[in-house]
Amino acid sequence: MTIKFGALGLNPMTKKVVFHNGGHNGGGTEIGPSTLADIADAIVRILDPANFTDTANQAVYIYSAAVTERKLKAMVSKILGVDFGSVEDGSIPDVNGELMEKAKGQLAAG
Repeated sequence: MTIKFGALGLNPMTKKVVFHNGGHNGGGTEIGPSTLADIADAIVRILDPANFTDTANQAVYIYSAAVTERKLKAMVSKILGVDFGSVEDGSIPDVNGELMEKAKGQLAAG
């Protein structure tokens, strides 16, 4: 569903692709698309009493697969036979940097 409507940078319905920050996702990091079944399974495992103390107050990353936008484009192109044509370059703002600067300003102001 996410791929179908273009939420991960490529849209097979419109045959357009937008790579964010070059499509390698920030120097080789990958995006993590997820299925609802995998999300549900992960939540059940997190809430299991055997794992609860290990996951308490921890960031948890849930994904079904880890791929770059460029790899995802190649896979979707091959599977669906879609020619995406030219690629548009997009940019993801440095949200962490902006939030840290804002927090520093607020702390300095008291």
